[in-house]
Amino acid sequence: MRLFHGTANDYEAPRVGGFDQIFWAADSSAVAQSYIPAASGSVMWHPLDVSHGERVWPIKSDVAYSVVVSHLGKEATDVVWDSCGRARSWIIPNGYPSYGDVDSYIREELGYGQGNLPVRLKVLRYDHLRNVQVFAPANHADRGWLWIVDGAEHLRIYDFVAGREGDLTSPDYHRLGLFRRLMEEGWDGIWIHDFTRSETWGDVGHESVGFFADALQKLRFTRIEAHHFDWPDYRTALVDVKDAPDYLDWLGRETHDPLLRKAATLRRGQTVVLSDAEYDHMVDRELYDLDVVSIPNPERVGVLDAYLCGRRCAKKMQDALRKNLVLQERRAA
Repeated sequence: MRLFHGTANDYEAPRVGGFDQIFWAADSSAVAQSYIPAASGSVMWHPLDVSHGERVWPIKSDVAYSVVVSHLGKEATDVVWDSCGRARSWIIPNGYPSYGDVDSYIREELGYGQGNLPVRLKVLRYDHLRNVQVFAPANHADRGWLWIVDGAEHLRIYDFVAGREGDLTSPDYHRLGLFRRLMEEGWDGIWIHDFTRSETWGDVGHESVGFFADALQKLRFTRIEAHHFDWPDYRTALVDVKDAPDYLDWLGRETHDPLLRKAATLRRGQTVVLSDAEYDHMVDRELYDLDVVSIPNPERVGVLDAYLCGRRCAKKMQDALRKNLVLQERRAA
């Protein structure tokens, strides 16, 4: 049984958390990498709260003024600030942006999408000298780490999942009393219902295994560089995408599996057809269905982006891929 733990913390050895004294691991790399923050912070931009034709009011740390200063290079001069960080008076330089200019830059240049809906901006850093924020593009993902955990099948894990459903109003990961009792009784860990947070899906239910401190020495750990992962905004994404590209790329290099190594290179809508003999020789039966492999990659818009298949099912798979891409485009519209 292989499990995964995603984190932004660059520690050399796995360790339990300070709150619950547990090392948590998810049942898929996609879920684990969703726990790696995409950026150091985020703020909301509400375009309907302002008049698009109005010039941006200088306010320290404000989203609009931060874009003006950090990204558009237009800083108000001779500013007299009040005690709350709002400008009481200032000189407007030539070409000074409006709120509409800021909204266009956020959506077009930083890539946060069209429309008038609020968007969550990723904060890259804070410029303390000028008291403004610097924002990252929408596709930015900070570097983090993925711990690959092997050997859990040999441990004594308490099953707190069977016959139960996850409850976000009373999450399993808050049951500190149960954790302490199981530690005292000699269990190695606990299997629970868990929830991660997705920008596209909201709260996503999954299963996790929490290992107690004494159990860590019984496990095998591999650490690889990884990034934040989130699912595409399509109904099939949560069940079809179990592994993130960072993990697939590592697994392909470790196993010398040419199919996995294609994960980061296939283009959306591409179908790679091999001879049946070559396909059957290359496919690991423990990892893939015999007839077709659906390859996720970082640039995908939906789940069914690319297929690798043998010739006997090539036409069927190409037709299915084409239909699904059309369907996804309609859903997106």
